[in-house]
Amino acid sequence: KNLGVTETRWQGYQSMKATADKLGFSEAGMMRVLEDMGVGLRIKSIDNKKGAKYQHKMIEWDAAMEAVNEWMTRETPRMAAKRLGLSGNLVARWVGQAGYTSPKRGRAVRLLPEVINEVVESRLKTWKPRPRKNKRLANG
Repeated sequence: KNLGVTETRWQGYQSMKATADKLGFSEAGMMRVLEDMGVGLRIKSIDNKKGAKYQHKMIEWDAAMEAVNEWMTRETPRMAAKRLGLSGNLVARWVGQAGYTSPKRGRAVRLLPEVINEVVESRLKTWKPRPRKNKRLANG
């Protein structure tokens, strides 16, 4: 401020909107990715002419890129079920029973494929599929 610089830009930081647009996410989707990966934001307060404060969410570009790349290597239980040829609900239930649950209800947890494979392999040893009844033949 003493030098007469009124608007400073944090080096390496971008607004959340610009980062989300460049990486192909919505702002809400980008926030979910950053939250899941534990990346923090910086809040920049800006005063307008009327005196009201606006807050801009700023994120370091390198941290955002690293978080997105790590997030993309993970998969949901339903994605893993498709890869493994099992029911999505079954794998999701097994992963939940193993203690890997999403902190927010209704959101799928994203895990490393090795973790899901380990859970599925341990459960397949004791799991026996239920025999399915053909309803058409039973009803005549």
